[in-house]
Amino acid sequence: MYRVWTTKHVSGFCGTNKMMAYWKPGWTAMCPSCGTEIESPRHITRCKDEGRRAMLRSSVQELVDWMYESTDDE
Repeated sequence: MYRVWTTKHVSGFCGTNKMMAYWKPGWTAMCPSCGTEIESPRHITRCKDEGRRAMLRSSVQELVDWMYESTDDE
């Protein structure tokens, strides 16, 4: 799943409001968390909104936990 996320994020085809606005006329491209910038793949990981930052930290921690659990160090 990390590879899928990375590929979508780097290519710009992840589910951002910027991409949704491209496909759906009338859709706002603005970030729903901070409301001050277009929600692009880059903005997702750099948004200054504390709720968005907490969500990112939680997601990263889940990934780190999964990596530790699925790695056999023996």
